[in-house]
Amino acid sequence: MLQIVTRSLAFAFFFFCTCFFVQAQAIVHVKGQIRNFVYNKDSVRYIVASVLDLATDENEEKIATIKSNGSFSFSLSLQRPQYIEFVYQRARFSAFARPGSTLTILFENDQPAVSLRFGGNEAQLNNEQHRFNLSFDSFRRKGRADYNKHYEKIKDTPELFKQLAYKDLATSEKFLQEYTRSHNVSAAFKHHASVNLRYSAGYNLLKYGDTHTGVPDSFYSFLKDFPVDNPAAAFSGVYVMYLNAYEAYLSGKTGSNVDNYVTYLQQETNGFLRDVLFSWTMYEFLEANLLEGVE
Repeated sequence: MLQIVTRSLAFAFFFFCTCFFVQAQAIVHVKGQIRNFVYNKDSVRYIVASVLDLATDENEEKIATIKSNGSFSFSLSLQRPQYIEFVYQRARFSAFARPGSTLTILFENDQPAVSLRFGGNEAQLNNEQHRFNLSFDSFRRKGRADYNKHYEKIKDTPELFKQLAYKDLATSEKFLQEYTRSHNVSAAFKHHASVNLRYSAGYNLLKYGDTHTGVPDSFYSFLKDFPVDNPAAAFSGVYVMYLNAYEAYLSGKTGSNVDNYVTYLQQETNGFLRDVLFSWTMYEFLEANLLEGVE
């Protein structure tokens, strides 16, 4: 049975990778400037960028050297529209890019996360997303204590946690609605922000089920509200996190048995979702060298 499984997975992996690489793989050119950069032996002289390869669920990193004048530049190969994750010192931030686009980044050395400004093809969306993140993070910090207090009371009751998660999502979406009414933002920003908020809630619900015992099947009725098979959301790293959590959910549902898992994928999933999960499973097999001896 393992040979049949690995052959079918190998085909799915090859097909999925081929589709993605044939699509629109192109170079993204990134340039940046760090203001008030101090170049000495104690300076952090590099910035790290990473992009997710959806076919393998692996991050590919690029480390760029920062010049003495605070500038840096590098290129990334991008297969699909997605967010590029950056790390500089202790600051983490992201920027959306499309294959073949350009991206410029400007920030202060001492306050990189706060002072971020973006240029390039997706400048408007990235600047809108950054300004919203600052406001939303501040809003969330103010309400975090009350949320944590409530969570501690109901954390062992799945249905009550689900109610809390939906209430938390409603609060976040209300904040987004009020923010968009008071700011002149693009339709692209509204879409990206909404996708990220909703799949963040879905991810938290799936993780709850993964980290708690005795969770009934009825708990997972929320899956209908957060579509798993949604290629239009593949630009979002939060959606991909949700897919990872869903993969863990299916693994548990099928008893962590590869044959049962693959059979479930074949019978119960289709389209984009099936391709992604088959591809990830195949890649895990390849990493574990389980294809040795397959004719």
